Amino acid sequence: MILFFAILTLCIIIESSLITFPFTLIITFLTATIWEERGELLAFVAGLILDLFTLRFLGIDSLFFLILVFLWKYYRKRIYPGSILYRLIFLILAASIYSFLFYREINFMKLVLVAVFGTFILFFVNRVFPRVWEKGKLSV
Repeated sequence: MILFFAILTLCIIIESSLITFPFTLIITFLTATIWEERGELLAFVAGLILDLFTLRFLGIDSLFFLILVFLWKYYRKRIYPGSILYRLIFLILAASIYSFLFYREINFMKLVLVAVFGTFILFFVNRVFPRVWEKGKLSV
């Protein structure tokens, strides 16, 4: 949990001061998929901290992150969450909507970077937490 807040703080500082890249969205989505029971709380806190740093209306990012987590939990029951492809497609769609709503642009190069960055982190998460995606599945 401390590692999450350290990475989240670094992502928020980079996103709010250096470049307009949805680092916080990627980290929030991935941590919410790993710790499902705390996903909503993590998304809410991450959104509030990002709103404070970017000087947006308080709760706008939290609302978007919460909707993202709830949509993922809803569709997780219908698709196999262990596949990186589904999570990557979901992440790219979320990043494009986020970029359009908050930055008023959809930059193809940033979406490619989200795909590369997201793929790298998803492979890392699958190696570190291999049993997370198999939770609740029957095995023979």
